[in-house]
Amino acid sequence: MTDPAHDFDPRWSLLDIVEALSLAAYGPISGDQQLADTRIGPHGGGDAGVAFDTRSVRDGDLFVALQGTRSHGIEHAAQAFANGAAAVLAGTDLELDDDRWAELLGEAAQLGPVLVATDCDSVTALGRLARAWRRRSSWRVVGITGSSGKTGTKDLLAALLRRAGMRVVASHANWNNEIGVPVTLLSAGAATDVVICEMGMRGPGQVAWLCEVADPDIGIVTTAGTAHLELLGSVEAIVAAKAELLAGTWAGGVGVFPAVQPALVEAAARVPDRLLPFGVGESEADDSAVLVTSLERGDDGIRGTIDLLGRELEFDVPLHGLHHARNLAAAAAVLVALTGSADLLPSDALVIGGEERDAFTRGRGDRHDMAAGGLVIDASYNANPESMRAAIDELSATSGDRRVAVLGRMAELGAASRELHEQVGEHAAGHGALDELVVIGVGADADALADGWLRGRGNAARRYDDVDVAIAALGEWHRAGDAVLVKASNSSGLGRLAATLVERFGAGSAEGGEVT
Repeated sequence: MTDPAHDFDPRWSLLDIVEALSLAAYGPISGDQQLADTRIGPHGGGDAGVAFDTRSVRDGDLFVALQGTRSHGIEHAAQAFANGAAAVLAGTDLELDDDRWAELLGEAAQLGPVLVATDCDSVTALGRLARAWRRRSSWRVVGITGSSGKTGTKDLLAALLRRAGMRVVASHANWNNEIGVPVTLLSAGAATDVVICEMGMRGPGQVAWLCEVADPDIGIVTTAGTAHLELLGSVEAIVAAKAELLAGTWAGGVGVFPAVQPALVEAAARVPDRLLPFGVGESEADDSAVLVTSLERGDDGIRGTIDLLGRELEFDVPLHGLHHARNLAAAAAVLVALTGSADLLPSDALVIGGEERDAFTRGRGDRHDMAAGGLVIDASYNANPESMRAAIDELSATSGDRRVAVLGRMAELGAASRELHEQVGEHAAGHGALDELVVIGVGADADALADGWLRGRGNAARRYDDVDVAIAALGEWHRAGDAVLVKASNSSGLGRLAATLVERFGAGSAEGGEVT
């Protein structure tokens, strides 16, 4: 673990990189002195000086050649050097046969220094590069994983830390995989205090590997739910995979987890020295170091009070949905850990202004007023059974002439998918305040949503095969004054439907809210 007290030197050379990653160097450069004399970066914010797209290469950058969907980055080395790259870094990728790889490597090495990790692919080399940069740093790293709530917690935490005067770099959107986490780390530099990394999970060991790269000081597990059942097969396996973040947080760090899921701590092979369980509600009071003690919906979001290790503060955040209180509790626990004491926080530390909402990730329950009344709740960014139920609860508590839930498929639920989709349909049907369910998509999961609604209501859900058909039939299911929830896994494409509603009928739209 890096000593936070040392001064961060944002300058590094090709020799630093070669030694840190055990690389082989090729091209018109020889000897340690020439490698040491070739500097990478820094730029305005003191970032690592690393680029992954030839279009974003700056003078003095290290260009990392990754495998793309249609070509490998090494095929574009000439353009990278032409745009000012000081060197190219690549792994030994199996996507290219040996002869082609040798040919491309030779061509690139005629143009400038090429650094090659001979024992791994380019993505692994990127991770090692980010780890080397992180271990030169003086900033603190917060890792966030969980079945749901990762992005919401990240957005809230970034806002709270910036309000506290800290300089923050956070994962863009949901860049939370073996490329996104290194990219986030490499974009931090001397002008950074805290780096927040979302850490996604596609199977056992992935979060552990991301921890090896990021070396987090603080690890947050937002929840371990039913998302990823298809990949892992059981909730117990999901708990174990998420607990890798607690095990991967350095021994002197802090682990933040839901008080209702102590199994996360039990599943971690090693846990940090300090644990901060968080919660919402009386049932979690005894075990929570951070506890939301009162909660209500407001016109602009949620508000209430929260107990931070014995000190009670009011909170007011521009996010609709009571489930965001749990994300706030997790973020507040990190704020206390980074500042040292809840007593050091000002009384308005948890009051986030509406203007700060613009920096939050879109499609996470955004509310758009319609010109002729009603609104659209865009929660199309992603979905799992827990977040689906929470979003339906929020729609039921929302004012509107009618309340219409437009739902699509939840991905990665495996053998339990049909049952879980039926349960969501039944949950929607159980809310008497909901007037209609619109199901988008075909197949067993869409059928199960509709079946659950039918079982609970006795009348059929409205069905459309895809987003285009639903948009063409807007006049059949959407009326002026409706409160409409749009939610599904991102792969379902319902974000386009939400955007169409806002464009056509939102406040200031050309059509003035008239539904045709």
